[in-house]
Amino acid sequence: KLAIFNVTMTNISRTPIVAGGDYMPSVQFWDTHGMKRFELINYFDPKTKDLPEGTLKKGQSANFDIVMTVPASFSDFRVGLAFGTDT
Repeated sequence: KLAIFNVTMTNISRTPIVAGGDYMPSVQFWDTHGMKRFELINYFDPKTKDLPEGTLKKGQSANFDIVMTVPASFSDFRVGLAFGTDT
């Protein structure tokens, strides 16, 4: 299965936000048996099908799709989104 999330990220801060590379939202799935990580395929700009990239200034937005694989046996699960890096 594929899970596709269409996301709009808007910068409401004065601090610029980098879009692309390691600076994209992460997705976490949970099932009834505990937390599971599913595989990220990639992030895509829905208009160009390219990877999103750039810097968002205050008030600017970026639209992109997050495409993930989901094990076929999972029919009921929860999704969480986070923003930041592991460093």
